[in-house]
Amino acid sequence: VIIPAVIFVINVIVLSAVSQKNIGELLKQDYASYPLMFILHLLMGPTAEEPGWRGYFFTEVSAKRGILKGSVITGLVWGLWHTPLWLMEGLSPLNLVIYALSFMGTIIGMSIIMGYIFGKHRNLIYCTIIHLLFNFLNALVVYDQNSQVFALVIYAVLYLLAAGIMILVNR
Repeated sequence: VIIPAVIFVINVIVLSAVSQKNIGELLKQDYASYPLMFILHLLMGPTAEEPGWRGYFFTEVSAKRGILKGSVITGLVWGLWHTPLWLMEGLSPLNLVIYALSFMGTIIGMSIIMGYIFGKHRNLIYCTIIHLLFNFLNALVVYDQNSQVFALVIYAVLYLLAAGIMILVNR
């Protein structure tokens, strides 16, 4: 819970400073919709994806390649699986390239973090919570196209940094 929450808070603070908007302006103000958004994000992404990505795919790949390589391979496949979403964003070609690279960095970083956690605990609930919090918290922010791409760059840097720390701690 702490990793995606801290990364989200840092991301919003940096985005606020760069856009020169206060944090309240960046967050959706319809607070009554938050519980429904939480439930929808729980059902739409992590509960459907994590049994497949971590429960099956990562388990099979990491048994042959180890946790780190299994996490990176899972992250690559998981990220590429989201390719249709990139194309639906309506981004300019340059922003699309930055978005795709940042998305892959974010997903690979998350995959490494979840791979080590799943490898240690063998419990999909932890991975589901990380996935859920990333999706839900990100949905709370009001983005224009440029700030959305910039926020994803920040996410990529922070998740890859957290993954690097996790690698060092687990060596």
